[in-house]
Amino acid sequence: MALDQSFVGRTYPPTPPYEVGREKIREFAEAVGDANPAYTDPRAAAALGHADVIAPPTFVFSLTFKAAGMS
Repeated sequence: MALDQSFVGRTYPPTPPYEVGREKIREFAEAVGDANPAYTDPRAAAALGHADVIAPPTFVFSLTFKAAGMS
């Protein structure tokens, strides 16, 4: 599938901050089938040097839909 070149240079306005809680991260990781314990277990995340659970890299795309008016 070719990239839609009309998206090149497109920008979106800033959105208000979105605080992500553990439950949303867990739900997302479960929905995409990623069982990495760093997404659900604070101790596993701490063992990797994080202060709390972390979100999967693709989590940010769930936020961009709102900014793009796609929600």
